[in-house]
Amino acid sequence: MKPKILKYPHPDLRKKARTVDNKDGVYTSTIQTLIEILEAEDGLGLAATQVDGYACRIIVIKTRLMGGVCPVVMLNPEIIEVNGNQHPSREGCLSFPDIFGTVPRYQSLKVKYENEKGKIVTKEAFGEFAEAIQHEIDHLDGILFIDKMNKKDLKKNKAALRRLEKKHKKN
Repeated sequence: MKPKILKYPHPDLRKKARTVDNKDGVYTSTIQTLIEILEAEDGLGLAATQVDGYACRIIVIKTRLMGGVCPVVMLNPEIIEVNGNQHPSREGCLSFPDIFGTVPRYQSLKVKYENEKGKIVTKEAFGEFAEAIQHEIDHLDGILFIDKMNKKDLKKNKAALRRLEKKHKKN
């Protein structure tokens, strides 16, 4: 059975992910599954904790390189530096279908992570890429974008959130 994206309010979305050790490519199939789900859902980013049974510290984010789109895989990502003040970021989330809101995010940061080949990488990120990194790392820590969403947008989405909660109770 194909792994599925967990939808709010699934309790696993609130769990903190475990650190991974990718020696010998142990997580190669997990990474491939995350990339396939991200592409199939046409999302910008995906944290492993959003997928049923994948509670590990891996994120995949689409980036635009040389006119194409390429997934960047980050194992055990950690923001090591932020620059400037937070700015409003308009966000959605694959775990919250049809819900969008404004969340404060840094526009520039430095992230340290292990790539899928086991190399430690430090990368500067800007704009949408930086915002996506923050969103996905929040998922790894059990933090959802509705936790940071401005009150006006949260109020506007209240009925949609209740529908998701009712649907979850039925399943």
